[in-house]
Amino acid sequence: MDNRTTTFDTSDTIEFTTSLLKRGYFGDNRPIKKDVYRKRRAMTILSGDDSHTILQGGCYIPQRDHFVMAFVNSDFNSTIVVELDRDYETVIKRVQLDIGHANDFTYNPMTNKIYVATGNTGTNANKIAVLNAETFALEETMTLGDTRGKWLCSYDEINNQYYVIDNLYIRVFDGNWTLLKTFDNTLKDNYVGDIAPTLTAQSSFCYKGQFITIYFSRVKVGGAQRISGIYLQLVNTDNGETETVARYIPRGNSDEPEFVAMIDDVGYMFGGQTYFSVSKIYMDQSKIYETDYDLFGAGLLLPENADLDDYQMPGMYYSPNTAYTESLSNAPVATGFTLYVLPVCGNVTVQKLISSAGDVYKRVLSSTTNAFLDWELIDSCVGSRFRKDGQSSTHTVSINKNGAWMVMFPYGDKVNMYLISDSNGTVYARTITEGISATISMTKGEGSVTFRCSLTLGMLAWRLA
Repeated sequence: MDNRTTTFDTSDTIEFTTSLLKRGYFGDNRPIKKDVYRKRRAMTILSGDDSHTILQGGCYIPQRDHFVMAFVNSDFNSTIVVELDRDYETVIKRVQLDIGHANDFTYNPMTNKIYVATGNTGTNANKIAVLNAETFALEETMTLGDTRGKWLCSYDEINNQYYVIDNLYIRVFDGNWTLLKTFDNTLKDNYVGDIAPTLTAQSSFCYKGQFITIYFSRVKVGGAQRISGIYLQLVNTDNGETETVARYIPRGNSDEPEFVAMIDDVGYMFGGQTYFSVSKIYMDQSKIYETDYDLFGAGLLLPENADLDDYQMPGMYYSPNTAYTESLSNAPVATGFTLYVLPVCGNVTVQKLISSAGDVYKRVLSSTTNAFLDWELIDSCVGSRFRKDGQSSTHTVSINKNGAWMVMFPYGDKVNMYLISDSNGTVYARTITEGISATISMTKGEGSVTFRCSLTLGMLAWRLA
């Protein structure tokens, strides 16, 4: 059982009001969240072990400009601590140890230690584990006077204080871990907006002397988890109350938020179960980021020599022309194109590509092989798709290169039907059915078929490609 989860009736929800938001720390604007990285099943690669695939707590080590994070096994009794470069892919170091659930990390530059809230599993359950920030060796554990599972912990460098949260209490300690204050943990009562019945404590961090917690709400739909909101709560460490909330509704199927690592005024929110993902949260509202606009106004220009297999982050990307596309890998076309990366239910990712010639392709990121399936051409139709000609004794239909039409001539309750197509410049005309007695002859030209009728007939035609 995950004791971080709190279940309550939705009648406990506090209605969102403008005045509540305006009196809060973040002002009129919530911190802006921008997704920056997403890769399916990257946890095994990062941990180096296919049994440690669940991301949990983490933090930032400014002296080395690296992230440190925990990947745990399914029993939450073994952890691989990974030091990761800022590219989110290069592993610097791995160390395996038992720090339980490893739910929340915080780093104190004064002691050069990492403090871990271990949760309620493993041999060091219900404690704060102390790691050497250089070697990640477990140096000691602290019970802090009780045996409750400790889920959140943060160090506030400005006030030289630690904050620890369990299911019942919020506690404040000084820099020597002497208890200063204890408050009832009533964070769940202060959420803003529509709340699903289940809330889970994920992490906490400090920003400019303020203590902020991360929870998320979830519901089960057909046995699958759906995240309905990610919440930042500013906790008043003088009275234990929550002053304001920032709520983010994930795009598509987002994994759980696991921790936020602060670097200056930007919080890096990491998530990782199906996808390893990173988002930036811009805390300083005087530095609200500007959306990356490029030549087409919204799409991002693919870098030269880019591999389309690497594009799993939802968004829109493009190659401007044929010469540029030549440097790209795994593109199904040689022309310029726009690529849409779309999250689909069940944590599936689909790439949809439209070429400058109008061809439409799609492919799916396989949930079993963790590789993209082959590109599938789903539409190569150029020009009007449907023709309805009036009565005439002659009808000419032009065909795209490698295109095709279905052509019908109705007459009373009978019909003649033909399939005409082009294959690399060779035109074919096939009779599907002839129900009327009128004579219809077909003459194949270069890229066209002409129908001559002994009666004046109307024509219906559908372009297939």
